[in-house]
Amino acid sequence: MATATTTPAAQQVRAQARYLRTSAQKARVVLEHIRGKSFSEARATLTFIPRAAARDILKILESAGANAEHNLELAPNEFVIDACYADEGPTLKRFKPRARGRAGRIMKRTCHVTIVLRHAPDATATKRAAATAEAQRSSAAEATIQAESSRRKQRKADAEAASAAAAAEAAAAASPAAAVTDATTAEIDTPDAVDGDVPAGDEAGVADEGETQAEAAAEADAEADTPHEAEAEAEGEGEDEDETAVDTEAETSADADPSAPATTPDEGDQEARG
Repeated sequence: MATATTTPAAQQVRAQARYLRTSAQKARVVLEHIRGKSFSEARATLTFIPRAAARDILKILESAGANAEHNLELAPNEFVIDACYADEGPTLKRFKPRARGRAGRIMKRTCHVTIVLRHAPDATATKRAAATAEAQRSSAAEATIQAESSRRKQRKADAEAASAAAAAEAAAAASPAAAVTDATTAEIDTPDAVDGDVPAGDEAGVADEGETQAEAAAEADAEADTPHEAEAEAEGEGEDEDETAVDTEAETSADADPSAPATTPDEGDQEARG
């Protein structure tokens, strides 16, 4: 049975449950978790404590909050747990038969649990303000971390862009001749890009000029090769005349002296030289 009393001068409310069917030792273990906490914190803690006594103590706490709201017309969240304790109640003795005619005693203990709430709006407001400040600090820290991460990413991107630009400049400086050659080739391949389109009437003239240049280049090559060919032909004709003269002398000497041995062209050449 739960009873409630109110002390308006001290702004306290009290709720008590008597003859709970649990031991005082087990109830004290649960009460240690909520002593000194606010009403809302204590209720949340009791909701998630995996002990059988926590269910009975939660009912006592809610009863004390209802007393504060009904008797003092104050919000339960403005109260804190000023005191909570468990006293031993009467023990129910039972017996269980054992071997050889003996009896085993069973002790069914009870307890009386009391919770006292104290009105402390300043403490509640202070805790609320502290929680708000902590949340703001956490938010500021997260914002700072995100900003620093963004700055690091930006610096990394800028460094990569600068490296790419430096590499491109180095490549361009390493091969200026290739760049000039490519530019010249592009200009030769596409003359119309600078001078504009060639009129339709001038296309035949441009073609004739190209053929004339090709013929002039061919004639220049032919003239360059003509002196060498003339020298080679003159040398060949001189050798042929020498061989013909040697053969003629050999035939003449053979006709003049039939008994003389015939001479070969090589021998006649040697005699002529001697």
